[in-house]
Amino acid sequence: MGRDTEILITAGAIWMLIGAALAHAIDIYKIGFLHESGLYIILGLFGGSLWLWLSPSDVTTYTFSSDIFFDVVLPPIIFSAGYNLKNKQFINNFSPIMILAILGALLNF
Repeated sequence: MGRDTEILITAGAIWMLIGAALAHAIDIYKIGFLHESGLYIILGLFGGSLWLWLSPSDVTTYTFSSDIFFDVVLPPIIFSAGYNLKNKQFINNFSPIMILAILGALLNF
């Protein structure tokens, strides 16, 4: 692993820690005008802009494959949504959840 890769991994980890700290601050101080997901969208836009601004000029294209999305990005989103779901919300929406789960399973085959 090269030095550039190590720097990118470290910068990404620091960026995620900043996001988690700000999300925690939103939860603690009850900031109502900004949801946690909105914060992550803003951080993503800012981080992407910073990435393009600081990236080497000889790199012209960036690729984001579906494998990266489904294997790296999507599982934490689903885990977080399930972990933060309240029991009452789940019980109240059990029928639509099961209908979508069964339809999704049938359409997948």
